[in-house]
Amino acid sequence: MELQRLVYYELRNYDKAIYYYDKSIEIDKTYFYPWNNKGLALYYQRKYKDAIKCFDKALDINSSSAESWDHKGEALYRKW
Repeated sequence: MELQRLVYYELRNYDKAIYYYDKSIEIDKTYFYPWNNKGLALYYQRKYKDAIKCFDKALDINSSSAESWDHKGEALYRKW
């Protein structure tokens, strides 16, 4: 499943990538990367509010992730 998520993300097929991120989250809600990367996919679709929710979940899991803080800040900026 990891490969599918990465391939669809790299191909900019964000809907398919989000589908596989959701599948990963169903298996393990405490896994940081699907939350963070789903947030990125939503960000690139300009769904900033949903992206921020995903970055918040990622930060609940790993509050020291500079990447997630950065992405959340970008999404907050774009949202306004």
